[in-house]
Amino acid sequence: MRFAPFVYLMQKILFRMTLFTFLLLISSALLYVAGNFQRFLDSSQTFILRETIFVAVTLFFFSLASIVAVILDSIFSRFFSWKKAAFLIFCVFCIALAAASGMAARGILALITPFSSY
Repeated sequence: MRFAPFVYLMQKILFRMTLFTFLLLISSALLYVAGNFQRFLDSSQTFILRETIFVAVTLFFFSLASIVAVILDSIFSRFFSWKKAAFLIFCVFCIALAAASGMAARGILALITPFSSY
């Protein structure tokens, strides 16, 4: 029996949102790489980079919220399983990936448009 069903429900919703934004970040990064080989327009590349930055920030916050939800669920239910540990490792990986891809996209965007506003 769960002591905090609301925390458990939030954990499941946040897991799905984290997974969705993780896949969206991977797909937008791959779209940017494919756009370099397919010679997309510069405006399209800029749009893809800005979208990648937005998705990276969103993934970062969803991963942080997921970590908090897992910790609260573990405290309230007094039960910690290997699934929760694997999910925590996945969230930490997502945080690192979001930070790295966000900084890389911001750096590339700064190199593409050096004197315009972002």
